[in-house]
Amino acid sequence: MDLALDEITHDLQIVDGDLVIYTGLDATAQRLKIKLRFFLGEWFLNESVGIPYWESIFVKNPNLAVVRSIFRKAILSDKAVTSLNQFDFTLSENRAARLTFKADTTDGPLVFDEEFII
Repeated sequence: MDLALDEITHDLQIVDGDLVIYTGLDATAQRLKIKLRFFLGEWFLNESVGIPYWESIFVKNPNLAVVRSIFRKAILSDKAVTSLNQFDFTLSENRAARLTFKADTTDGPLVFDEEFII
């Protein structure tokens, strides 16, 4: 169970004055989106949590094998993900990255397709 975030602003989603709650597959998808956008060291209470964007991804000529490994590890570390069936990470010349994967979760199959501007 998780509080729903708006897809565009990432603020809490409120409908008719009430907070929206995600459960099941929606909660897992949102948790993964947050995890994959969370920078290493961003949370002052635990600076070891997050994706090492500055260290491994926002560098000149990033090692794509390492970047793919970082994202795969983050996805598979989620408590609801049981297997990662398909995985694709591409980086375009304008530094837009697309992460696409299909995973089996405890709540059913999850299809993820997000673009990150890096």
